[in-house]
Amino acid sequence: MIELKADKEHMFSLAQEVMECHPPASSYALFLHEQFIFFYLESIKKEISHEIEDGVQFLQILRAHDLETQNLMCELYMHGYLLHENKEFNPVPYVGDIHLRALTSNTLNQISWQKTSNTFEANQTIKPFFMSEEHERSVTMYNKHNTFLKIMGNKEHMLRTLKWCIDHCVTKKVMFQDEALDSFQKRLMMSPTSVQNREPFGAPNFSQALSRVPRYVVCIQT
Repeated sequence: MIELKADKEHMFSLAQEVMECHPPASSYALFLHEQFIFFYLESIKKEISHEIEDGVQFLQILRAHDLETQNLMCELYMHGYLLHENKEFNPVPYVGDIHLRALTSNTLNQISWQKTSNTFEANQTIKPFFMSEEHERSVTMYNKHNTFLKIMGNKEHMLRTLKWCIDHCVTKKVMFQDEALDSFQKRLMMSPTSVQNREPFGAPNFSQALSRVPRYVVCIQT
């Protein structure tokens, strides 16, 4: 049970990290949808029911959350995310004034949007891009590789894996090379200069790397 709770918290933390890798939606409708998803994820993390099918469940879950999340629930209710098919439930007596609390949520979400935007911009500018270095003891690696190949069945297995790898990667290159180059150019154009300067490939280098794949395949096959 403890491990399951830890897994939930870890998944929630990973979801937050994923969001920090993307700029927040400029459309408020889409940004609110993101908040709705995080409301569900946070409820799962806190082991609070997130299935809201009637007014009783709405109130039970409302009371289990802090005031800011309650405000968000009011805003989500106002925009049809919660109980959109229930036309009889009236939450106003239980929340004070649902319009005021929805507006409060909207106000705080503007601040949240700015913080998320700042985090993304900072991450994009300072996130290091590491390249693995060549193994310092290349002779040792070479000897280990030869020892591996001498074990019965390993060489055949490696050749089968290599063939599959080549077939798979070459097929993907042929299918998506032009589209990938176009997307690469668009992504660079949208990036600030500081980010462009840290790219592992410049536009010409990326194109050349793809064009050299056939020669590289010949090398690794021999």
